[in-house]
Amino acid sequence: MKRVRLIRHAESAPNGPLSQQAGYLQSEDRGGRHAFRVALYSLLVGSIYDGDHNLRTVSKSEDEMKGSCACGAVGYEIDSIDTPISHCHCSTCRKTHAAAYVSTAGVLREHFKWTQGLDALRAFQSSPGKIRHFCSRCGSHLAAERNGSAAMIVRVATLDEEPGSRPKYHIWTEQDVAWLDGEDLPRYSQWQPDR
Repeated sequence: MKRVRLIRHAESAPNGPLSQQAGYLQSEDRGGRHAFRVALYSLLVGSIYDGDHNLRTVSKSEDEMKGSCACGAVGYEIDSIDTPISHCHCSTCRKTHAAAYVSTAGVLREHFKWTQGLDALRAFQSSPGKIRHFCSRCGSHLAAERNGSAAMIVRVATLDEEPGSRPKYHIWTEQDVAWLDGEDLPRYSQWQPDR
């Protein structure tokens, strides 16, 4: 049986920008999810850099884009989306978002900032080093991060405006639910072929 517990500030916390500011949950389920998290981290890092190891930006806005939770208690701003938007069908994303899949995009840490509601912000460690940030008042998941990663993984549906780009692919469809209707976007059992 999977057990989850709230970690208090006095206990050992993962190194991350919010580990000193907000409580977080730690899962004792290490199983195959760690491998998934490592693979997702690799996808994000690979998407941030082009073939010559130069940073690339997928969508850049002249003004910052704002995002928030459903109740408005927690807010953030980004000034670019640095990886293509994808729809993730993994079981962890489905469970934490109570959805068939979740739309995500990588945003370099220097392009992301929390603007309000740090007192309401909590985080769940879904696998070693993988932290998912959510509002403790309404439960909205806003972003995730992997310790040591150059990017935050923003939940695109929490943006308060259009992101300026469209999703490019579905990932982790091998964990898809049978009742999900197909869409016109390409579908891959795990990673897209150009990885």
